[in-house]
Amino acid sequence: VDGFADGLYGASGNAVGPRGYLWQSSFHGNYVSRVSRTGEAEMWVDEGLSGPVGIAVDPDGTLYVNNCSAGTISRIGPDRVAKTFAESELLACPNGITFDDRGDLYVVNFNNTLVVRITPDGEASRFADLPGAGGNGHITFARGGFFVTTFRGNQVFRLARDGTSRVVAGTGQAGETDGTALSAAFTRPNGIAMDATGKNLWVNDLVSGAGLGVGPSVVTLRRIRLVTLADVLAQVDPEGGVDALRAAYEVYRRERPDDDSTGEAITLAFQWMSGGRVPVPPGPGAGPGPSPGPGPAGAGGRRDPAGVTGVAPPQRATEAR
Repeated sequence: VDGFADGLYGASGNAVGPRGYLWQSSFHGNYVSRVSRTGEAEMWVDEGLSGPVGIAVDPDGTLYVNNCSAGTISRIGPDRVAKTFAESELLACPNGITFDDRGDLYVVNFNNTLVVRITPDGEASRFADLPGAGGNGHITFARGGFFVTTFRGNQVFRLARDGTSRVVAGTGQAGETDGTALSAAFTRPNGIAMDATGKNLWVNDLVSGAGLGVGPSVVTLRRIRLVTLADVLAQVDPEGGVDALRAAYEVYRRERPDDDSTGEAITLAFQWMSGGRVPVPPGPGAGPGPSPGPGPAGAGGRRDPAGVTGVAPPQRATEAR
């Protein structure tokens, strides 16, 4: 591990923008810095912020910054001026913040268990209330839903679009135990991010220091390996053919309907046809033969060519390492 940037004061939340800049909050300094790809940090905004933490960046580069101390969200445009975007009694030290794929912001509070939705015009509404000890960490959107760390609850949750939640990892007891997801232990999990593959969640976990005692904070980076559709279908007996694959996929979808797996199913179907695991369906007028069966269209209107369609199982085999 090498140092990347310095000159920060109470570095807290950050986000990467569309041009590759890293935007970093400094909680104690009440400012946001812009960090280049080579680690050069410059002060970007140092007025109008109060205990800034989480940052979200929209496609045009506009920043949305949580002000924990003020209980507000600021918007920062190209003019580098922080203006209040959202203010609500629902915001209690807003900490983590993320966009979904529809343009709404979702915020988790540090001082209670609420998750708050913010519309593009700045209107706040209650989205979810996570169970367990009060105090959330951060939030990220991936695989059609949200993943949230509960800082004081020592767990990681998955939130569906309807606001329902389930535990992804952590027993709720503080510790540093690795293993299967629901037997693993975390201590004050905070930052969270999904990697580009959609298979791994990365969580920072507090080992010692502020919040646990005296001295400098020491954190570890924990990985949560998520079960994917490919993992489940790889366990299907090849002799079962398309019917066995379809049955496994339907179970995956029924048990985890909040996970968007249609695109992955289409990709796998093309791979399996190319590799000979499943037969290529005949085209129109080709005579009798196996039918791909009905299924939802994928991105760009493509359909699953092998007839394996559906969505995902609980992450019982998920591992935290």
